[in-house]
Amino acid sequence: MKRFCCVWVLGGVAAALACPLFAVADELAQPWGTIHGDIGGRAASNHPSMTFQDQVWIYGADVAWTLDLPANGTARTGFRASIVFDEFGNLYWKSAAMSGFSPHVISVDPDGNIRWKGWVDLNSNDTFDAGEEHYLGGSSQESVVVGDGGAEGRVYALGDDGSDGFVVAYSKATGERVWQTALTGSNFKNTDDGNARLTPVLYGGKLYILGSWYVITRPFQVFPAKVFVVNTTSGAVEWSNTLPTYDPGGLRQKPKGQMTMVPDAFGTGKHGLYFNDSSGMAEDGVHDMYAIQVDTATQVATLAWSSDGGKVARSHVIHMPAVGATPTDRVCTPTWADYGGEMYCWDIDGANRNVTNNAANSGHGYYDIGSLEFNGHDIIAGGFEGQIIRYRDIDVNTNGDEGASDVYYQLPDNWWGEPRMIGGLYSDTLGNSIVISGTNSRCNCTQYPPGTLGECLGSTGYEARIFAVDVTNGHEAPPPCE
Repeated sequence: MKRFCCVWVLGGVAAALACPLFAVADELAQPWGTIHGDIGGRAASNHPSMTFQDQVWIYGADVAWTLDLPANGTARTGFRASIVFDEFGNLYWKSAAMSGFSPHVISVDPDGNIRWKGWVDLNSNDTFDAGEEHYLGGSSQESVVVGDGGAEGRVYALGDDGSDGFVVAYSKATGERVWQTALTGSNFKNTDDGNARLTPVLYGGKLYILGSWYVITRPFQVFPAKVFVVNTTSGAVEWSNTLPTYDPGGLRQKPKGQMTMVPDAFGTGKHGLYFNDSSGMAEDGVHDMYAIQVDTATQVATLAWSSDGGKVARSHVIHMPAVGATPTDRVCTPTWADYGGEMYCWDIDGANRNVTNNAANSGHGYYDIGSLEFNGHDIIAGGFEGQIIRYRDIDVNTNGDEGASDVYYQLPDNWWGEPRMIGGLYSDTLGNSIVISGTNSRCNCTQYPPGTLGECLGSTGYEARIFAVDVTNGHEAPPPCE
């Protein structure tokens, strides 16, 4: 039995591919089961269901459907969180606390119909009944994680009960809660920034979760961050470990957004978890980039290394596996320019930090595009002034602070605005790499007089857009204002 993966409606052409059903829900769903697509934060997929036929994408996209969320008792994602999808093209997200609704997990099918909202079977009749909605506490900034396993798979989310945190698994098919486990000491609710959470990592039948931390001053006491390893079959916490927190050399940031895993980064069974945040100043001794070693044999998590990095408003670390002339795996993060660079990279053991500036002198680091090119050597990032920037061969620049060569694409009138939305890198059947994302609410396509906003699609003012850019050939899709 097969079902359809994903439907694209581009240039008036719809295409769908069939995907096999899987048996075990212990790995990430393809092609985009977590924020930025995979456990490496690469925000790129050449999965067959994500491939554009020939170059029909250049003719623009049709709106296939819209969904009125408040009218359907739900809301958009939380700040800096992402919609993810599974092998059947079903969408999943954790709603924000807005429009009068409490956060919950929601799933929508490829045709724009609500499949389910997360629920718990209080009557033991395996049927959703009134009053059985399952809520996740306050708003937060992490995304849900979708496992494989076909219709028998699961969706994982974090929540809080007013005093501490928990992790919950839902059925992908029905939305019914399968299990819920307390994360004692996660500090998801008790922090002074309680919505600052990282999206868990699903790998090898385990969820890797980083808790938050907080400090009280009278009397002074630190409530430290913990790493939790949860079995996705049973929901049991297999082990947890406290990290050094707040003290010099310990965890000093409260990151939110995405966390990257590099399996066996520090040796067999010694995985690396990587994330970043901002200290508020450059080179101030309070580090911005962190790596945690998770030793699965000894069941001990330790802070492997930390480093000064760039200014960001979210965590997004991109894993670049060793390939070709690259001597070792690298991790990189696109950042604002405030701390001196716009792309920071390290070997996975923390060595060979590189700080790179691009020719456009444009920063990143809000929650915009950051993708690993399919060649494994380049990173594609979205600039604040509407640029799409390619950091060429950034993986092999390992001598001091030498930067990668770069090229950027930008129309003279900057019609697409700042690519501030989470985006991705895909391919067409000709092998071209295509960036697709949305913009901040801004449109400068017809500037008259010069330097003014001008008219766009018959209206004046700021307008958000969806855009597609061929970053292999540097060809932009035709501006919608033409």
